[in-house]
This record gives sequence, C-alpha cells and structure tokens, in this order.
Amino acid sequence: MNLQLRHKGSSIVGAAALMALVLGAAAPLAQEGVKETEQFIKAGAKTSESVGEAKAQMQATLTNYGDLLGKSATDMKDSYKKLVKNIKDTDEKIADAREHVTKMQETGKVYFDGRSATIKKIADPALQAQAQERLAASQKGFDGVLASLRQTRDSLDPVRKELGDQVKYLESDLSPSGTASLKSQAEKTKAGASAVFSKLDDAVRTANAYFEGLRAK
Repeated sequence: MNLQLRHKGSSIVGAAALMALVLGAAAPLAQEGVKETEQFIKAGAKTSESVGEAKAQMQATLTNYGDLLGKSATDMKDSYKKLVKNIKDTDEKIADAREHVTKMQETGKVYFDGRSATIKKIADPALQAQAQERLAASQKGFDGVLASLRQTRDSLDPVRKELGDQVKYLESDLSPSGTASLKSQAEKTKAGASAVFSKLDDAVRTANAYFEGLRAK
C-alpha cells in the first residue's frame, strides 16, 4: 500500500515537473513574440519620425528662402550661405526618410511572417481562423500606412527640385532684382509644399495611430 502511494506520489510529482518544464519552455517563446512586436512598433515610430523630420527640415529651408526673397534678411550673402546649408540638410533628411521607409517594408515582412508562424501553432481551428483574420486586417493596415508614408515622402522630391533650381538661379544673380524676379516661382513652390506638408502630416498621424494600436498597454 505504501509502495503504491509512493509510486502515485512520484507520478504526480513527475507530471508536475514535466508541466513546469513545458511551461518554462513556452514562456520565453511567448515573450519572444511580445519582443518582436515591440521592435516592430519601435521601427514604425522611427520611420514616421524620419518622414516628419524631412518635412520639418524642408519647412526650415523654405522659411530661410522666404526671408531671402522677402528682403527680411539683413545680409543677403549670409542668408544665401545659410540657405545652401539648409538645402544640404534637407537632402540628408529626405535620404534618411527614404532609407527608413525602404527598411520598414522588410521589417514588416519579418514581423508578419513571425505572427503567421505563431498562429499556425494554435490547435483550435476556430481560434486559429480568428487570429488569421486579425493578422490579415493588420497587414492590410500596415500596407496602407507604408504606401502613404512612401508616397508623401516621394512628394517632397519635386518641391526639393524646384527649390534647388531656384537656389542655383540665385547663385549667379544674388541681388535685390534677382530675388524679386523669382517671386512668382517661389510662391508656386510654397503653395505646392504646403499641400504636400498637409498630406504628410495626415500620413504620419495615421502611421502613429496604427503602431500605437499594436502596443501592449
């Protein structure tokens, strides 16, 4: 009788140990999924930030340009020198945003592939189907967010080209009459930039809302 109890007790202890071992192995895997989501959110936020920074730098450059053309600059040569530097900084920010958007596409692929692989391990067919539906909806949302960020980032290029041509124009004609002769082109560029900035702000807000929606509260 005592032997049976001991055997039964050892079986219970063995089962408990096995369960603890299984749960212990599952915990790191579950945490890995949470970690991957956090990394995805962080990369998304950085991508949105880079696009926003490109816009902010372009705005600073246009303000500098407006001061030069509006004759509010106390020193035309100094203002032009600053404008050339702002153009360079704008190019760097635009290139940085382009790189982040490109990398984000691959980051998204890795993230969604990981989610898909995890979902396939769900034993309950109905629950697995529900998870697949949410995955598909999330990926569709991401595709829209990424496309919007890419399009708005790309829309900065024509503004940059127009501005660059006008700055080159002034390189050989930096004078009050030279700046005055660019007034109509500068107004057109400013209006085009304003429309681009508005769309860019919408894209960044949508992207931030999407990534925040994935964050564990």
